[in-house]
Amino acid sequence: MLAANLALPGSVIAGWFAAHIHGLPVLVDLESIDVTLAVRAGSRSRMLNVRRCSGPLPSKPWNAGRVANPVLTILTIVASGSSKQKIETVLDACLTRRILTVKHVEKLLAEPGWLQFRGRQHLMSLLLQRGEGRALFRSQTEARVSRWLHGSGCEGGIPNFKVATPFGEIEVDRAWPESKLALEISPFWTHGSRKTQERDIDRRHALTSVDWTVVEADDRHLVNRRTFEPIIKLLLRELR
Repeated sequence: MLAANLALPGSVIAGWFAAHIHGLPVLVDLESIDVTLAVRAGSRSRMLNVRRCSGPLPSKPWNAGRVANPVLTILTIVASGSSKQKIETVLDACLTRRILTVKHVEKLLAEPGWLQFRGRQHLMSLLLQRGEGRALFRSQTEARVSRWLHGSGCEGGIPNFKVATPFGEIEVDRAWPESKLALEISPFWTHGSRKTQERDIDRRHALTSVDWTVVEADDRHLVNRRTFEPIIKLLLRELR
């Protein structure tokens, strides 16, 4: 492992090898060394698994090299395509030993370079189950939706608008009050449970009772601008 760090300047030992150094559960055979580089171009080696990354690589000194901190270790294990069960085991070991918190993971996920990586949605669902992942994912999703709406003819919507209903005040993700039109952003892991899903159904019933139209965007629509196009068409039809 030390040779890997010395052979690739600027590299950080990551993934399951970093988990081993931190004393975390190692659920794979360590047949090769997992090294992450902060640059796109670099050395290649048949002896090393080299993963390039444009995001920050938080690490700490280890002998004459560097090893990923626990947060980066989790992210690189997720990015390697490990199973959900293995990721949960390592994540829960970190949380139990208090060597990281969900907020630590959220902070790195919010950094440029880590906004998109393999397994992000999977990790976000695990964080959500542990109670603290909702705010980060929701804010990033709403920002993407705002970009998609810009220039589409659907400008003017008010985010986090509160609608008065006979069942109490209900906050919708985005509203066009003059048209009594609401957009609700509802990816699967913002529900989290059957109880939450039932609550959302009650919310929609309350909105329709005061003649509001609700357009709902779920996982199928939130992949990219192209998949969001049907939602834009629905909104334009209602606004006209």
